[in-house]
Amino acid sequence: MSSWSKPNSGRRRCAIVGIFFLALVTSSNAASPLVRLSTLSSKYGFPKPVVTKTSIVYKSKFTTLTFHPQSRRLFINDTLAWMNSAPVINKKGWHITVPDFSSVIEPVLNPRGLSKPRSTPLIMIDPGHGGNDTGAIGKKKIIEKKVVLDIAKRLRKKLIRYNNINVALTRSRDSTISLAKRSSIARSAKADLFVSIHINSAANTKAQGIETYVLPAKGFPSTSGKADKNKTLSGNKHDPQSFLLAYCIHKHLVAETASPDRGIRRARFGVLNNAPCPAILVECGFAS
Repeated sequence: MSSWSKPNSGRRRCAIVGIFFLALVTSSNAASPLVRLSTLSSKYGFPKPVVTKTSIVYKSKFTTLTFHPQSRRLFINDTLAWMNSAPVINKKGWHITVPDFSSVIEPVLNPRGLSKPRSTPLIMIDPGHGGNDTGAIGKKKIIEKKVVLDIAKRLRKKLIRYNNINVALTRSRDSTISLAKRSSIARSAKADLFVSIHINSAANTKAQGIETYVLPAKGFPSTSGKADKNKTLSGNKHDPQSFLLAYCIHKHLVAETASPDRGIRRARFGVLNNAPCPAILVECGFAS
């Protein structure tokens, strides 16, 4: 996203700062247990849903949840997110998986039910790539490793102005750091939040927009449809908190930059797999 490299794009650059601060305060798997969607009414007071051939809409005063039969795509108000699995129907009505209810729906509807960070939390910002790994290279000589380091440094400078927030970077210069080392740095520092910053790339040079990534739940595929992985990943311990962090950042970043919403997606990226705390990866636009 070329606006990040423009010297006069202060409003857009500052948007991400407020987003991180806000986040602080606040294909079907048949073997997975299911939760009735009607639980949204009995537990959270949603009126009876509007059901059509293409959508199941639960709407309250503050929140609209739009599910799509046979699709993992979920709209939380106007923000797009991918669930672990599509809704399914049986004789008792529409259902979603337990991981989707407990780690997607409930964190948004009841964020106070999640554990809170320390009184002086540490945000670990991870500028992707670096050193021998350039990352994406755009036609206008935009080099991902340089852009994301620039974003990270300016973000840190803004964040440290807030009282009671500590901020650290996994790298502060053009150095090569392995994925495992990045997680290790966060673990050693006892980070409360981990945010990896990247710039996207695609063969289609018209591709644009923002993506934010969290881990798939155990046994479910990534958004791209890669094969299930049933082994336990330590990063999955923080699935509810990670999704809430992703939701807070993603919805505001899309709104403040007026960028296309490519959704909160799911992938087993190395920096997320073994993250010691709530962790997300943000693709801040396309170098291509």
